[in-house]
Amino acid sequence: MLDKLVSFVGILILFLFCFFSCLVLYVGMVKWFQLQSEANLIADGMAQYGGYTNILNEQLRDFCTQSNFKPGELTVTVNPSGGPVPYGQPVSVRISYPFNQAVDIGLFSGAINLPMQVKAGGVSHYLENVITGTSPVQVYYCAPSP
Repeated sequence: MLDKLVSFVGILILFLFCFFSCLVLYVGMVKWFQLQSEANLIADGMAQYGGYTNILNEQLRDFCTQSNFKPGELTVTVNPSGGPVPYGQPVSVRISYPFNQAVDIGLFSGAINLPMQVKAGGVSHYLENVITGTSPVQVYYCAPSP
């Protein structure tokens, strides 16, 4: 009788550990998908404006606050940096964010430390004085600062 109780408790602990580990990995996949979607939006904006602008920087800040990402841990690399690139040139963005989660159930504990890295690209369709000349919002080129 005691051996059945001990084996039941052991199997229950193992099941709970596996369940919560899968739950943490699911949360990680959702966060990765959010980052990938944001990278695609930034790459599309860079293609429109020919580079990284204040509008995209504000969009990145809004994304961090709405999605509960810590802006200080987010690393954004854009290529090319600086001013606009002409029509037909490639633009790309890479976003890195550390995914750190701990699973602790009784005797079993584990930590998941994965650097999430996503990238997206596009082709510039920026034509000088077409977008920025008619835009009601003042557009200027800047470096990423979430």
